[in-house]
Amino acid sequence: IFIFAFFTASYMHEDTDENRFYRVASVPVIDSVFLYALNYRGDGFVESTRLKEQEFSESLYKSVFCEEVGCDTPQADKVLFIVNESWGVYKNNDINTHFSNYLGDKVKIKSGISSFRGPTVSAELKELCGLKSSSFYLVEAEEEELKDCLPNIYQKAGWETMAYHGAASAMYDRAYWYPKVGFNQSLFYENSGWKSRCYSFPGACDIEISKTIIQDIQHTDKGFFYWLTLNTHYNYNPKDLTLEVEECADFDITNSEVCANFKLQNQFFKIVQKMMSELEHEDILVVIVGDHTPPIV
Repeated sequence: IFIFAFFTASYMHEDTDENRFYRVASVPVIDSVFLYALNYRGDGFVESTRLKEQEFSESLYKSVFCEEVGCDTPQADKVLFIVNESWGVYKNNDINTHFSNYLGDKVKIKSGISSFRGPTVSAELKELCGLKSSSFYLVEAEEEELKDCLPNIYQKAGWETMAYHGAASAMYDRAYWYPKVGFNQSLFYENSGWKSRCYSFPGACDIEISKTIIQDIQHTDKGFFYWLTLNTHYNYNPKDLTLEVEECADFDITNSEVCANFKLQNQFFKIVQKMMSELEHEDILVVIVGDHTPPIV
């Protein structure tokens, strides 16, 4: 009876906005973000996660962090490094300026453009390690191959190294390779009892994770805090908007997907604005890098 009820409920929900390939089915009987992540690995290019003869080589693209900050530990006591999902440069520069204005006039802002294209995990390996991988099967990655990654450099210098990502740790084997690149601690979806779950990609909401990051920064003497955002992931679901943001018409945006991306990115920078306000008295360096060109179908 239970199994019959479950599949009946699944069938009844299959055409709703709550049950699509890009998120967990909202069936009231059973649901699992962790299982979704495992199943998602078998879709499309994610098949490469099963290619076990994985090799690392130097990335064709330079790490923006290392180019702009340097690979050695900086003078600041704390570093907040954000790899921002699907953040691109808008053709209308007023939008780029609008976002940077959220950071406030008390900080010195340096900006530039990266031409990187590729999946999120490739952007992570590029930024954290300056590497590319022949496959995304990273369970058996050797620690020796990842010893020169940024978190390991900071850890060897005596810093705390922490990573934050709202998706399940099974996604791209982050539970396995995050410790090997040098993270002392990692916070994923399954590590906490979140008040809400977001839609663009199933997992914890960025606005909730940001509060944990603020607390960790405030209670750490020297730390490298790495945050891979989630809620600006394609398909740019407007259900993830919880803050009031500007209208697309204010910036002459007519494409619906560009509009949704703009609103979610707008919200992200409002979240960062709040974080900057809370961390105003910290000696902190903040680096924000887009992971790849925003997909627009």
